Amino acid sequence: MHHPKLYARVHKKHHEWPAPIAITFVYSTRMEFILNMIPVVLGPMLTNPHLFTLWAWYAFVHLRGLKNHSGYDIPGLTSSEEHNYHHMMSNACFSRSPVLDWLHGTDKGFRAYMARKELEKKG
Repeated sequence: MHHPKLYARVHKKHHEWPAPIAITFVYSTRMEFILNMIPVVLGPMLTNPHLFTLWAWYAFVHLRGLKNHSGYDIPGLTSSEEHNYHHMMSNACFSRSPVLDWLHGTDKGFRAYMARKELEKKG
C-alpha cells in the first residue's frame, strides 16, 4: 500500500490517524478495503475450511488488526509499538510481522526510536 503509485490514491486515508485507535483498523478507501480482503478471503476460498475454522480465521484477522491499532501491549502477543511507529512515520515497519521488517531492513528507524525511548527511561 505504500508504493508511490498506490499510497496517495489508496492508503493515505488510513494514515490520517498518526496515533491510531482500534476503529481506524477499518478506516480506509474502498479500494484499500478490497485489496486488504483478498488475502483474507483467498485462503478460505482455496481450502474450503470447516465453518468453525472459518470463524476462527476471520476473528483472528480482525482482532489482530484491532490490537495493532489499539496502542495496547497485550502479554503473549506481538507489540503494537511497530504499527504505532508506522503510523507516526509512514515510511517504516510495513510488514504484518516484525521478523519480515527486520529481514528487509524496514525497522531500522523503529529500533533506533525504541533505543532512544529506553535511554530516556534510564536517563
